[in-house]
Parts: sequence; C-alpha cells; structure tokens
Amino acid sequence: MLALEHWSRKAVVGLSISIHLSPFSWVLFVEKDWWRAIKWLWIMPGAILTELLRMGLTHFQMEMSGGVWMLVSFLFSSAMMTIVVLWMFWTPRARGIIAFVALLYSLFFSWAAYGLYQS
Repeated sequence: MLALEHWSRKAVVGLSISIHLSPFSWVLFVEKDWWRAIKWLWIMPGAILTELLRMGLTHFQMEMSGGVWMLVSFLFSSAMMTIVVLWMFWTPRARGIIAFVALLYSLFFSWAAYGLYQS
C-alpha cells in the first residue's frame, strides 16, 4: 500500500476535494434540476457555518440577502478546503489522520445540511 506521505500534490488536492464534496452527493439525487444541484454542491460545506452566522446576525437584527449568503457559504467552503490542503502539505506524515478528521467534520456538516433540507 502506498503511504499518503509519498503522494503528489495533485493527488493530495484531489483527495481533499473528494473528502469535502463526496458527503454532499445526496444533493445530486434530490434536485430535479442538475445544473442547480452542481452549483449548490460547491457551497454546501460552508452552508452550515453561514446559517450559524445568519442566526447570530439576526440576534443583532441584521439580515443577509441570498447573494451574500451564497458568497459567504462559498468563502467558508473554500477556506475549509484550503486549510485542509495546506495542512496536508505541511505535515505529510499525518495526511491520513488529517484526511480522516476532515472527512468526519464534512460528514457532520452534510448530516446537518440534510437535516436543514428536510425541515
């Protein structure tokens, strides 16, 4: 078995993207419009954090429009993927552990997003 510390940079980036997006593949089976589902797939990892931010802003009587919500969700998603990729590059011996932890929090966010979708 090939150790994760010997993987190329492209393989590490691909692993990180698949870890973040694969738990949200349920979106592809729920939506009737495939193009919309593919667009939503990229912002789903950050959607839960954005909803928490939106709930915090409503405490201060501030609103977040749909376009801003999507932008903030995309920024959170990009930040989470970037942190995992950089962490994997900086600590090649712990790539397996980092990938497992990233998969766990991605699964949690996917579960929470599916719960929001059902409600």
